[in-house]
Amino acid sequence: MARNTTRGTLSETERVDIQGLYAAGGHTYQTLADKYGVHKSTISRIVNGQNKKLNRKQTHDTSTAADTVVSSSAGVESDPLRFRQAKLVEIAADIQATRDRGSQHALPQFHRLHVQIHDEWVQMKTDAEELDGVTNPDELLQTIAMAVKGLPPILKDRLIDMLDGAPLQMYDGGAD
Repeated sequence: MARNTTRGTLSETERVDIQGLYAAGGHTYQTLADKYGVHKSTISRIVNGQNKKLNRKQTHDTSTAADTVVSSSAGVESDPLRFRQAKLVEIAADIQATRDRGSQHALPQFHRLHVQIHDEWVQMKTDAEELDGVTNPDELLQTIAMAVKGLPPILKDRLIDMLDGAPLQMYDGGAD
């Protein structure tokens, strides 16, 4: 894609989105550049924490570029999906800072945490995309009602008991 000089600068939200999408995998610098209408070197600087709005000390300090981007993004804490996306960026920056300091012993924990947050983010994103098609509450209730009608009578009765406030009993697979 040709460089878009009329695009201007990316917003902080777009920068967080770019970092999260790249950290989550499945995107190259070029695909993100095409998506946001910027040059791939811009994407590279954002992903690697070389944001021109940050000074060099912040980039190499424990207060990383991700911390600065996350703290300036309003509403991240109230949206679990965006919160995890921002955490992915923050953890990736922590991993890089740990490598830069030579503290190799902490890397396995950071990597496990990164994978765990990534998996949660992917699952939540998938769940959110599935629910996007069901925006009408009446349609959702109709779908649930049809599913309940299709249940065997014993399961239907158990579901009704559960909804009426009867104590929830876990199915043990018939092991008595």
